[in-house]
Amino acid sequence: MKEYKLKGIALRDYNDTQRKLKVEKDEEVIEDRARYEELYSKGLVTEGTIAEEKRPTRKLDDLKLED
Repeated sequence: MKEYKLKGIALRDYNDTQRKLKVEKDEEVIEDRARYEELYSKGLVTEGTIAEEKRPTRKLDDLKLED
């Protein structure tokens, strides 16, 4: 599964217990997808757009080269 962060705007003031900070209305919010969906389901943020995508990295040892 792709990992990415979502970006949106806070719809109202709330205290973010995981990051231990206060988020004010109309402030930009950037979170991992799972956390953002949790905030969205509670009605705290707008529908998000993809802010950055984390591409999986592979080590050279994982690659199998054929002769």
